Amino acid sequence: GLTFTNKAASELAGRLRTALARAGVTPRPSSPLELVPEVGEPVVSTYHAFAGRLVTEHGLRLGVEPRSRLLADATRYQLAARVLRRHRGPITHLTNPLSMLVGDLVALDGRTGSKGHCDDLRTMAAASRKRSELTTLVRAYRQAKSDLDAIDFGDQVALAARLAETLPEVGVAERERSVVV
Repeated sequence: GLTFTNKAASELAGRLRTALARAGVTPRPSSPLELVPEVGEPVVSTYHAFAGRLVTEHGLRLGVEPRSRLLADATRYQLAARVLRRHRGPITHLTNPLSMLVGDLVALDGRTGSKGHCDDLRTMAAASRKRSELTTLVRAYRQAKSDLDAIDFGDQVALAARLAETLPEVGVAERERSVVV
């Protein structure tokens, strides 16, 4: 099962256990305190955790190191600020203060990276000179993440989507893990 938060994952796991027991797929406990064997134990995680596992297990197929460092939010903003401070190209249309540009940079990287396609990026660049300059910085930010062998949550989801879309063997391996989906 996949869901958005850890709390929802815990609740979903409970509902799945009950449904699997009712369907006769797993044994029913005779009392609430009885431990049920792990056979048929549902696997539930957040989308990001699932994407992270896929990237760890199959990322090398896309050239991504399995031990890439996952950037927390604070670190993402620090890295984006470093990219902005080190940028030496012309910036004439991005007039917001550095603190706001950092947020814009991280937000645009997240929006375009998690979709996995460049069409939206091209549309935004054509629509705005500001966005065009910001996309240059996004490339520098992505290169900085790559130099650190680091990815963020958005990258994990985008990479997991690429794995699923381009490598059928990943889907086969995932289906083999579960009796019931």
